[in-house]
Amino acid sequence: MKKVDVICPVYINATIGPTGTLRRLLANKDYLIERGYEIEIFTYDYLVSKGNAREVDFSKGLSRRSQMKEWIKKSRLMSMLFVMRNQMNARRLVKLYASLNRKPDIVVFHETNACYAYLKKVDTTAKKVCFFHTDGKRWEMFLKSYPKLKNSCFLRFLDKQIEYIINNLDRFVFIANIGRENFLKENPSIKKEKTICFHNGIEDKPIIISQDQSSIKEFKYRLCCTGTICKRKGQYLIIEALRLLDKKVLSNIHLSLFGGGPDLISLQKKVIEYGLNDNVTFAGNVDNKQIHEKLCHENIYILMSDNEGLPISIIEAMRVGLPIISTNVSGIPEQVENLFNGILVEPNVESLLEVLNSLSNYDWKLMGKNSRERFEKEFSFDQMKKAYCDMLDTL
Repeated sequence: MKKVDVICPVYINATIGPTGTLRRLLANKDYLIERGYEIEIFTYDYLVSKGNAREVDFSKGLSRRSQMKEWIKKSRLMSMLFVMRNQMNARRLVKLYASLNRKPDIVVFHETNACYAYLKKVDTTAKKVCFFHTDGKRWEMFLKSYPKLKNSCFLRFLDKQIEYIINNLDRFVFIANIGRENFLKENPSIKKEKTICFHNGIEDKPIIISQDQSSIKEFKYRLCCTGTICKRKGQYLIIEALRLLDKKVLSNIHLSLFGGGPDLISLQKKVIEYGLNDNVTFAGNVDNKQIHEKLCHENIYILMSDNEGLPISIIEAMRVGLPIISTNVSGIPEQVENLFNGILVEPNVESLLEVLNSLSNYDWKLMGKNSRERFEKEFSFDQMKKAYCDMLDTL
């Protein structure tokens, strides 16, 4: 039986993709044991507190955190301090982990801060694995959050840390083929055999027949989007496209936005300014356990991101059987086949407007059926946990 330790500086119940994977791994420990792996997970709250994960209300202080992220984007100094804070927290977690004197066979990371801290602090013969939840381009997604760090000395300092990580890992794991391809292009010294790609997967849930009697049901096209409301996710593009629609077309469309984020307040103001109050609902943060039911009330999922890895939110929509409108970027075309289970557009208002103006020309019901079938074949957690163990087998 090989021991596998996963170290991730997050809260286990945070609403981000990697933590969902960690929770699913914990729930499937028996399968991993059957495959010969005993897994333990170390986060800020799980196992650090002897396995009793404490619930954290992530909605508290959301407005303050959103404002802070906006300040960070505008200041190089604030950006540096925030990145250094994240690195410090990762070092603290690794220091606590090291004090446990564990002797795993394999150590897995889902981000680079803890990975770098571990490689620098812990002397071990364990095999080291890191997941990359991006499109494989080293700083593209990072600079969406910290644009002021572009071409800075600090970024060059971080670059050296990444080089150190790359030179000391045994496996590089990507959640999208495009991420693997981009990584290998940027790092030609890395042998392809050291990289592995498999898609994210989530557990299946029964589709809930909607009992929603709200006014939203009056709309023929009920669009929805889940996730952090920020420029990278592109919710502002949807609002701008709705503003430009013919009034008759608009009367058939409603958009539900689930989530909070740095652009929430400005987007709410735009909706009021454009007179879209009847067509747009801001539902706020929704618990992971409730989002499935909320999606069952809608009939089209939309995500206008300009950069992604492989969005879990699209997989959740496919599980419900929703057709997808999304962008032709990063790993999204590996989830959405144009005109099969959705529509792919460029991440701009003009491309989306063209689709919204011709909604009646598409067979959304058939594309929704195809979404569900594709989820079952390619994006279930059953296939992911098998691929996860197959990856461990290569070490």
